[in-house]
Amino acid sequence: MKRLLFVTLSSCVMLSTAPYTATRDMRLYVTIDSSAKGTHVTADITGPVGRIELGPNDSLGLLVDGAPIASARVTSFVFDVAARSGDFTFALHHEGDHDAKVDVLLVPPSDIHATSSAGKLLLDWTAFPNAGATTITVAGTCIVAQTIHVQTDTGHYELLAAQLQTLPEPCAVSLGLSRYLQTQVPIFGATFMYATVTQAETGEGQWTP
Repeated sequence: MKRLLFVTLSSCVMLSTAPYTATRDMRLYVTIDSSAKGTHVTADITGPVGRIELGPNDSLGLLVDGAPIASARVTSFVFDVAARSGDFTFALHHEGDHDAKVDVLLVPPSDIHATSSAGKLLLDWTAFPNAGATTITVAGTCIVAQTIHVQTDTGHYELLAAQLQTLPEPCAVSLGLSRYLQTQVPIFGATFMYATVTQAETGEGQWTP
């Protein structure tokens, strides 16, 4: 099944007054923020003294799962794409020097949900142990709100009635799951890309004492 990607180019900055910078001296700073609305991507490439210049045949591009989103002679860009997961590839073409291609993997939504069983609220989701620090929130009109910092992402967590209940009655609960990851990707013996990845999703469930 083909996945449609909707792209909005929010800003495109061309720099042409800075001195030439070799690929090995460039640094790429990336943020990827995914939610139910889609994914917000920013990228900014700099040199040892800040601003850099790309040549007339140079480009910085973004691909998602191998499909090109954009490529242009820019050193920074901001995109909004519909894809909430996939392999995000940032590709630098630097004519007469080394090209660079680095990847950030955005895991799929975890489909968090909750059920009640034997006096416990059972939280379940798809585990991604290497996708970053995971935080879960639980709220409802008849329970004490919970914030859970997951130490080991197993895809399962249990809350006891003593931790939750404020009223002896059932109610709907709202759930939130967020992930936070910082990663660095080296090339040519030094860190080339610094990436910050955040993902957020919501879910629902039912608490029955």
